[in-house]
This record gives sequence, C-alpha cells and structure tokens, in this order.
Amino acid sequence: MIKKKLTKLVGLKKEQFDAFIANGQIQVQSAKLIPTLKTGDEMALTSIFLSSMRLINEFRQGIFRDIKLSNSGKLYYYTEVVFPEIESSRVDGMVVNVTSGTIKEVAFFEMKSKNNGIDSAQVESYIAIAKKLGVGTMVTVSNEFVSNPSNSPINIRVPKSITMYHLSWTYILTKGHLLLFKNENNIKDVDQVEIMREVLSYLESPISGVLGFMQMKPGWKETFECVKANKKMRLSDPYVEEAVVSWHEEEKDMAL
Repeated sequence: MIKKKLTKLVGLKKEQFDAFIANGQIQVQSAKLIPTLKTGDEMALTSIFLSSMRLINEFRQGIFRDIKLSNSGKLYYYTEVVFPEIESSRVDGMVVNVTSGTIKEVAFFEMKSKNNGIDSAQVESYIAIAKKLGVGTMVTVSNEFVSNPSNSPINIRVPKSITMYHLSWTYILTKGHLLLFKNENNIKDVDQVEIMREVLSYLESPISGVLGFMQMKPGWKETFECVKANKKMRLSDPYVEEAVVSWHEEEKDMAL
C-alpha cells in the first residue's frame, strides 16, 4: 500500500489524520491527567495541563479565549508529537479541533518548567513545522511572565499565517483559582471542581516545576550600575530592554 504524503493538518479529514497516526507518519501520545511520567517532568506538566482543559469546561473556555481558539467542535489533546517525514523535533503538545469530521484548527504547545526559559531556536523549528502543515497557533508556556498572552518572552520572526501566544504557569494557576471563588464564572460541575482542585494542588507542589518570578534578567544589574555611575544609556542597549522586561515580569507576578 502506497503511503499518502502528509502535507497539512488543517483541512484534513479526522479519519485521514488517524490513518497517518496508524502508519507512523504522525507520532503522538494521548494527554493523560495522571501520566506515568516522572513528577516535575515537563511532559508530565504538558499532559496534566492539556488534560485539565479537556476535563474542565470553564478552565478550557478561559484558556481558549486567551489563545483565540474555538471551543466548539470535537477537541483532541496530544503530547510528544512528532512528524518524522517533516522534522525530527518533538512538539510537546497539540490540540486538534474537529468539526463535521474535518480538522478546523490546530495549536502547538511548547512547555518549560523550573528555571528553563523558552528557547528561540526550538520554537523556530516548531513554527517551521506549523507553517508546512497549515497550523495557525503556537503557544509557549513557562515560568516567564509577559504583560498579556499576545506577548512573548522571546524575539523571533513569526509568519503572518501563525499567531504566537505565551502563558506563564502563575497566570494559569491564577485562572484556575479564580474559577473556585464564588463568582459568575464558577465551575458548574461538582466533579470538575474537584479535578480543578487536584490539578492546582499538583501545580503548587514544590516538585512540580512551577515557580513564581524568581530573579531579574542579567541586564537589570547592568542597568542599575549604569544609573549608579550616571552613565549614558540608549534605548537600543540590550541590557536596558532586559531591565524593562524584568520590571514588567515582576509587576505581572505581583498583580497575579
């Protein structure tokens, strides 16, 4: 049997997508709420985060609003995604939205934990894959803070066909906690409430890899020394930008 070449995801029939998985042209794992992975591992975080969106309606709606994904249709959540014929890089997570049997939207997720920052080269390789397959959304998640989800902790060129978003783990934790307070956005299903509590308990554990804002970037100290010495600085100086970004991150952390 001649294998069909994988050239796109968006616009593909779900049965064709499943066939590509069956013959190894797409390699994935289904996201699990209780993954059989090492506690604190980035893939464990990815699996738990994606599964919590799958299982908790209001949590999913909130995150999807941030990254401009549709909440309608049938949603599928995958981890450890590889497209061997295109690139050997492993995409941490993927959400697939299927409507009337056809894939309408796909989002890639790149996850980092602990003090690991988003890697520009890594994200660029994922964006190259996304461009080849017609994927329109790239989401990064780490302990780094941004002013809003449409900003990014890295500075790379992104094709017009792809929109990139960033979420900090503290931001995700905050959204989860807000759903448990008494307000109009409460989780309605009592079982989903308990799932949300368990997920938040894991994310807040010291061994999960989720951290708040821990330290300023190196440019903060250099900027401080320049101010102290009354040295002239330019807006284009990289250390000035790092200092400003660090301050915005600290503000965001305090606000959350």
